[in-house]
Amino acid sequence: MRKTLLFGLALLPLLLVASPKGADAAATRHCRGLFGPENLFWRTKSPTRAEVMERLPVGKRHNSGNMLSLNYDIHPDGRLRQSGEFKKQWNYIFGTGPTSGYGEIVRGRLAPGAKSSWGRASRINKKNLSECIVDGTTPAICLGIPSSTDIPPMSLGHHTGWMIFDKDSDDPRSLKNLGVGDHACLTYKVMYSTNFDFNLGYETKIPGFGSAPDGRYPPNDHLCEGTRRTVNTGESFSTRVVVGGRGDSPTAASGKLLGHFRDDMLDVTCKRFRVMTEMHAQDPRTNALMRGVWYRVEHELVLNSNYDPRPGQRSGAFMRLSFYDDRTGQHVTSFGMANTFTFEGVNYPLMPRRDASGKIEGMFVSMQQTGPDPGMRGFAIAVRDFEFYLK
Repeated sequence: MRKTLLFGLALLPLLLVASPKGADAAATRHCRGLFGPENLFWRTKSPTRAEVMERLPVGKRHNSGNMLSLNYDIHPDGRLRQSGEFKKQWNYIFGTGPTSGYGEIVRGRLAPGAKSSWGRASRINKKNLSECIVDGTTPAICLGIPSSTDIPPMSLGHHTGWMIFDKDSDDPRSLKNLGVGDHACLTYKVMYSTNFDFNLGYETKIPGFGSAPDGRYPPNDHLCEGTRRTVNTGESFSTRVVVGGRGDSPTAASGKLLGHFRDDMLDVTCKRFRVMTEMHAQDPRTNALMRGVWYRVEHELVLNSNYDPRPGQRSGAFMRLSFYDDRTGQHVTSFGMANTFTFEGVNYPLMPRRDASGKIEGMFVSMQQTGPDPGMRGFAIAVRDFEFYLK
């Protein structure tokens, strides 16, 4: 009875799908086996296929390989043709209040001023997310990448922070009073549509962790924008999960984990556009991830315990990414980095925060495809079954 209960708690999905064979042990414990049901703070709930189909109006749907979503085609001026429907989709997914939408808090307290069941989720600028049906059976959340447009595809993604938890109030359910938020594990399922061509973009981005004061974005992934220096003093951080091709396979891709952390320790003169890509972990395997396959992502982050920014210092920070084939539970690949990163030959400490008050309080979602080719696409990326664990 107890085994059944624990198994059920760990597997409560966003969608009603069968658990993969052989995955029982992996499903009950996540992120190196360190997180289980006792650490679960937030998850997404389960719409039915019928509910999702009812909310995808006939005549306003789009097929991307094996994914049926809201039509994300755009007008020549760049506006989404179904902008009104996408606003409705936002309400379906995130909710119009903290008790509606897909999100469901299990422990802790939602962020102050939470406007949805995902906390302070906000529709900032890129809005082409919708519910979708994968393989004719499985509901999910899809990002559509429009085809035949001159607009760069990175401008047609979704980019926002979702601050889920109350970090530091006096409420007994805040992260501060529960004594958690220094170590987290985020799990979810991801699939790239069966028509996805990884050679048409440098990389795609899917959800990671975030923490930012109200009204601030997580930091940029570079120090300079033109002649302007972008400085993050350690008040905010984010991570992004990246999947991208290496130019030799349209059907398969590799992974990368970006850390967008404190950058004011670096004394540079902006000679390079994306210097913060030095602060990343690259999958040592080439093209291990296939399109048309559900993968379970497990992303672990430990915040730094040392706040000394001088070169050569071990910070105590750790970030790791693992992929599992959701059909079988088989481990596909894992990689990460700890303590330091190298920039221009110098070993700097990996420092997501500047003091102990910084906590992992939500997700950072930059779902998009970057790359120079604005030509034919019509692809989609599906995500589902989010679970957020904290220690």
